[in-house]
Amino acid sequence: MPPHIKSRWIIFLLVGCFYVLPVQAQRSVPSLSGRVVDQADILSTTTERTLSSLLVAHEDATSNQVVVLTIPSLEGEVLEEYSLRVAETWRLGTAENDNGVLLLIAHTDRKIRIEVGYGLEGDLPDVAASRIINNVIVPEFRSGDFDGGVLAGTQAILGTIEGTYYPSDIAVAEGFDDIPWGFRLIFGGMFMGIPGIFLTLAVFTITGAMRWVMYFFLLPFFAIGSFVLTASGMGVLIVLMLYTLIFWGVPMIPRVRKVRERADKAFKSGKSAKIGPFTVSSSSSSGGWSSSSGSSWSSSGSSFSGGGGSFGGGGASGGW
Repeated sequence: MPPHIKSRWIIFLLVGCFYVLPVQAQRSVPSLSGRVVDQADILSTTTERTLSSLLVAHEDATSNQVVVLTIPSLEGEVLEEYSLRVAETWRLGTAENDNGVLLLIAHTDRKIRIEVGYGLEGDLPDVAASRIINNVIVPEFRSGDFDGGVLAGTQAILGTIEGTYYPSDIAVAEGFDDIPWGFRLIFGGMFMGIPGIFLTLAVFTITGAMRWVMYFFLLPFFAIGSFVLTASGMGVLIVLMLYTLIFWGVPMIPRVRKVRERADKAFKSGKSAKIGPFTVSSSSSSGGWSSSSGSSWSSSGSSFSGGGGSFGGGGASGGW
């Protein structure tokens, strides 16, 4: 064969491989044989029956279609792309509500994906799906209990959609993991640092019923600040215990008690008293403190309220 013909055949083969290889890299979508498709063979017969019963009951009650798929391997395909292709091929959920969910487990790749239809993104947002993967399924998988992990994960998915599943404190804190530490320190410091100044004033100067007003006024600031810093319910509890101990315990120290007595006398006599950088007097009917520069504070009109937020997305991925 002449050299120029050989060259053409080589070019033709290379071009053909260029188009064929990507097609071969795509893993095939299995047939939808049931609500549990265990191609990886990691589930017991009992677990498959239990899962099928749960999913049938949920679909009958809500029309939501939730399906579990396990595969041996992704065969080189991207988890999110394959999961979406399966969900679209199977057309999970109804056409009117787009209320389908796919729980996909790739055994050899050790990857998990929860794919959520448009109609259920509000009931099962990506952050909730991530919590279910990382806090419910992954711990069971790491211990080798695939039956327990898939069953618990499926129950958490159904419970979240139905509004009956509530994650633990660890799961609630999951959303803070991606927030940079620098931002958390600044934001948490603001919520605890500035109220700390008022805490010092309350300890040394404020008397009577105003102390209770100040105590409950500052409490939410320390709670939010400690949660941002620690992302833990236990961390919030420890900080609030310390806050309460300082607020009510420090005034019992003899030296601090003398300072408070001076402040109390100033209020009752109508005179002013110098307490550190602050000047205490009863110049107003409600009582208060003022600094030497003339700034003042009053408990009237003080309030604290939180804001609301929303979550949305197509699902979440994880691994073990």
